[in-house]
Amino acid sequence: MSCDLIGQKIIEDTLIKFRKNDFEHLQPFKEQLKKRLLESPVLHADETGIKIGRKTEWLHVLCDQKFTSLWASDHLGGKAIDEMGETHSPFSSAT
Repeated sequence: MSCDLIGQKIIEDTLIKFRKNDFEHLQPFKEQLKKRLLESPVLHADETGIKIGRKTEWLHVLCDQKFTSLWASDHLGGKAIDEMGETHSPFSSAT
């Protein structure tokens, strides 16, 4: 795809390095989002099935009037809520 866009191939390790760096810089934002959502008097939560590769997973959403958190999981219900706080999202049922 990079060849189509910029005429050059990007090495996979370069993309992995960029993603890791971006993820680390998002941590303060995730903490602020978690705080904001936990302070909200009303939250909307939902999920819908999606295909990732050949596997069916669930795209979860948690939002208030201004902010939205999205994450993919292979779980529904309480297990997915617990996963959110551990790896994917700024919200956890244990908080």
